Amino acid sequence: MEFVSIKNQVATIIGPKHWVVTKNKLIDGELNVAFQSGCTKVVVDLAETVDLPSTATGQLTKIRHQVKPENFTVINAHGRPLQNLKSSSLGSWIKSS
Repeated sequence: MEFVSIKNQVATIIGPKHWVVTKNKLIDGELNVAFQSGCTKVVVDLAETVDLPSTATGQLTKIRHQVKPENFTVINAHGRPLQNLKSSSLGSWIKSS
């Protein structure tokens, strides 16, 4: 899989550098495979992501609701993605390292 890795019950989404709307279907498809494999938690790693548009935050909101808020975390947010999350009042998703 290109964007999602699975380890035990955790699916980690490796955020694409430019998280454009065309990536959403690919990520959703890979995430569905992870859920079918028994994943119940989602970690979103934004280390390489430089663009996080509103379509991506909408997708992440949907995913967060699927797994419940306590099973959803964003890590390595920086730059514009970090600003976008905070300006959308989604800063609580971010876990400090």
